[in-house]
Amino acid sequence: NYKVWAKSVKAYANAKLPGYRMALDEVDKLGNDTTVDHNVVQGWNWRDAVEANSKFYDMLLLITAGEALGIVESVPGQGFEAWRLIGLRFNSVGELYTLDKMNNMMRQTPCRNITEVPASIEKFERDLKVFRERTNTEFPEVLKLPILQQMIPLSWKKEFETQFRNPAVPKTYASLSAQLISLGSEERYLNVRGSSDMD
Repeated sequence: NYKVWAKSVKAYANAKLPGYRMALDEVDKLGNDTTVDHNVVQGWNWRDAVEANSKFYDMLLLITAGEALGIVESVPGQGFEAWRLIGLRFNSVGELYTLDKMNNMMRQTPCRNITEVPASIEKFERDLKVFRERTNTEFPEVLKLPILQQMIPLSWKKEFETQFRNPAVPKTYASLSAQLISLGSEERYLNVRGSSDMD
């Protein structure tokens, strides 16, 4: 994962020489069209910037391989420009994964009945954990409620919407998911108990 790797590189470099994190954060903001030239480096007002640029290049030579190493070697001595180019090449892949994963998570199939909801929420929670670990990003809280609503069986939609309009009902993902899990588990227990009584 590029973001995790980049975060660790920044931490290591900054521990060696304070100022690296600031410089690399500034490089990350440049994007496609602005190269890291003398004017950009001077604008950081970092006394060690020129020497740090050369040393960072040497560091990248040691910690990269394959395509990333080729990118570094394409700009000899320019560690900060190499960092910008590596970010453009590999961070875009991370962004694509983030968008694809978010799109998949936002498309939920309604459960056939309320007893299936707890398992659907459990799977969604696992997906949230994987998303957070793979992207080093928190899934937007504001999107969780609409996703939760998609899981609700069609036969329960009206009842849920009625409860949702009640001002006394907390309208957070945590509270509503807990409520749905409780309803699903209770309904499943009653179904199992009903089957046992009939036997």
